[in-house]
Amino acid sequence: MMKYLPKLVVMIGILAVMMSGCAAQQSQEGEPQVRIQPSGIHEECLEIVPNQVVVYSFQTSRPVDFNIHYHRGEEVLYPVSEQNIASKDGEFMLGQEIEGPQGTCLMWENPHNVYVNLNVEYTVRDQ
Repeated sequence: MMKYLPKLVVMIGILAVMMSGCAAQQSQEGEPQVRIQPSGIHEECLEIVPNQVVVYSFQTSRPVDFNIHYHRGEEVLYPVSEQNIASKDGEFMLGQEIEGPQGTCLMWENPHNVYVNLNVEYTVRDQ
């Protein structure tokens, strides 16, 4: 029995770590993906090419200002810009005048003096 004791102790330790990990994962369910600081911003930036579509959905705990923007030289273009919204489902596609990959950002601005919770999902697909 004594020769199995070290293995038993190790197995109990592994089991305890695994169970504590499961508990931590369960307690995190429902928590926001992102907390935007008071008067702060959060951006999700990605490279897309013409004929790709960004499908997005988000919810916030308080209304925020939201935009999708990209840069053309020194100019910043805002094809999507909305103020004071707490959720949105949408699609965005670059214009045909864009050539090659383009860095494009989804941005949320928190106008409040408290944290705002943000949950966002997006995918990029070919049209």
